[in-house]
Amino acid sequence: MNRVKDDFILLLGVPDNDKEIFDYIADKESLCITKLSYVLPYENFYELKAFQLRTNARAFKPRYTYVAIDLSEWLEHEEDEYFEISLKFFHDCSDFNYIFFIRENYSTKEIESMYRKVSKYMKGSIEHLNPKTQSRSNEHERN
Repeated sequence: MNRVKDDFILLLGVPDNDKEIFDYIADKESLCITKLSYVLPYENFYELKAFQLRTNARAFKPRYTYVAIDLSEWLEHEEDEYFEISLKFFHDCSDFNYIFFIRENYSTKEIESMYRKVSKYMKGSIEHLNPKTQSRSNEHERN
């Protein structure tokens, strides 16, 4: 079952346990879960090479159909150059159906900037893993 209708889904409210992502995709054998770690500007950025090694990303022969990428560390860093480079790279690896996800249960409004940035390169939508779960508590709200 192809749950990703567009190029990507930005999935919110994914717990630390990846089981829910596997449950989200019926064909578990074609799913790779990975993380795009935040790297400070001007530091060495090896995340895309790690992505290629993890997914066996190569032209015309993807190993996986779905790639779920944890973008949690990039919240509030959407304008960083490395994030933009990563999105361009993901756009070029268009054989994958992307599930970008955020670990905490942010509201749609809280991740709007990230969604706009990803949407600059790909067509997608936002989904909540558990739509009944409320947004994070006020003590964690960002200013």
